Amino acid sequence: MDDSPSFGLSARNQSSTSIRSQSSYSRTEIELFDPVPSYEEALHLIPPLPRPPLPKQTVNLNAERNRLKSMGLGILGPAQHFAMAVCRDVSLIVILKQMYTMWGAYSELKMETSPRITATRSSEYLLAGLWCLVSGYMTYSILDGLMVRWIVTYSITAAIVRMLSMSLLLATIVELLSMTFNPSGNYYLPNWILISCVLTVIYILQNYMTSNLRLGNKKGPRSMDLYNIVVFAVVPIGVASFFTMIGLIRVVLILRLDVELLGY
Repeated sequence: MDDSPSFGLSARNQSSTSIRSQSSYSRTEIELFDPVPSYEEALHLIPPLPRPPLPKQTVNLNAERNRLKSMGLGILGPAQHFAMAVCRDVSLIVILKQMYTMWGAYSELKMETSPRITATRSSEYLLAGLWCLVSGYMTYSILDGLMVRWIVTYSITAAIVRMLSMSLLLATIVELLSMTFNPSGNYYLPNWILISCVLTVIYILQNYMTSNLRLGNKKGPRSMDLYNIVVFAVVPIGVASFFTMIGLIRVVLILRLDVELLGY
């Protein structure tokens, strides 16, 4: 009778001891094999989220060039500004001389008695004069863009010397093309179309070479400024081509009428 309760009590103590040992073993096992990190450790374990790429900043090359030009011309004195302008406009003398020659030929042609010759050749001189204006504009644009680069990069004297040298080089190119493709003075229109195309290619190269100028004596990557190329190179060529097409259609119609009147 007395041993049965003691036996039950001892069994109960043994079962509680075994449960306690199992719980302690499971806690030890959790701590050894699956530790729970703290809050600070969990923050370090989480990989950082990738940052979105920053938007690429676009540079308005035309505005940068205008600001650089204003800053560069502000450095020049009155005498230096006059010398720079004279050296820049030297190349226009050849173009103005060619326009004066064509105007003289146009005036002599107006005095001819044959209306057919006057109607066709006078249109050619007028269209050639239009392409002369395009060539003069492209020459001015080339030298104006290089002037900005030279004023910012070099000293004032070196920039003036470079401007004079480049102006003489462009004048030599124009005169050489005229002597090569129009030696007799009878092909003014195709000659000046070719000169305008060559000067347009030079302008595109100049635009590419000066596209890395930035404010604060910084230089960025070179690129094609399509806005400047389209506005200042393609548009003048396109307008001159449009008027040339109209003038040549007029010449063809006049020649057709002359041929029909003569009975050919």
